[in-house]
Amino acid sequence: MLLQALVALFWLMAAACNLSVVYGLYDTVNGYVHLSDEVGSLYAAVHRTAWAVGVAWVIFACVTGNAGESPRY
Repeated sequence: MLLQALVALFWLMAAACNLSVVYGLYDTVNGYVHLSDEVGSLYAAVHRTAWAVGVAWVIFACVTGNAGESPRY
């Protein structure tokens, strides 16, 4: 079992990764902000990896019993 503080940190980092991918371009899509070419390129380069890291933590936490209480079917 991993240390609870480390598990909580990883959950926060996974949530931050996935939420930043999902909502990171909200203002751009709605026309409020225009991204520079550099920022757009950075997002395009890392958004899939960031999403994969967040999902990988969820899978790892579930497999190792660090996901909290979940129903067993």
